[in-house]
Amino acid sequence: MSRTLQKYLNELLQTEIASFLEYSLRSASCGDPCMERELAAFALEEAEHIRQLMSLIMRNGGEVTTSAPQGFPADSLDDFLERSLAREDDAIRRFTALLPLLPTEGDRMTLQSSIDQEAQHREHIERLRVSCRFDSARS
Repeated sequence: MSRTLQKYLNELLQTEIASFLEYSLRSASCGDPCMERELAAFALEEAEHIRQLMSLIMRNGGEVTTSAPQGFPADSLDDFLERSLAREDDAIRRFTALLPLLPTEGDRMTLQSSIDQEAQHREHIERLRVSCRFDSARS
């Protein structure tokens, strides 16, 4: 595995770890059972992306490197959802850019499944955001 590819995969790993932690935290503290279930499901999928990236790096002779994720808590649910949309967009772009650099079709399929899940997350988050705004406008 090239050092450049290893660097980018480890950066994606850090992003997925931060996403997992933020979805988990927000799920545990949101106070809305429906939102809690959605965000907990996203956290589990992000955990799977973490496992897949770590396996991909090691399978191709790279070294997994991690550090404490950098992040800050969102001021509001709307702020959290907005940042989550941006994070999903970023993950989709970065995963997609790395696809042609991967050495095997199996590796590319693994990464493509993560891209597909990130796109689904984005769609769900957009619906949640619209729903939350609608609900708060009725109050």
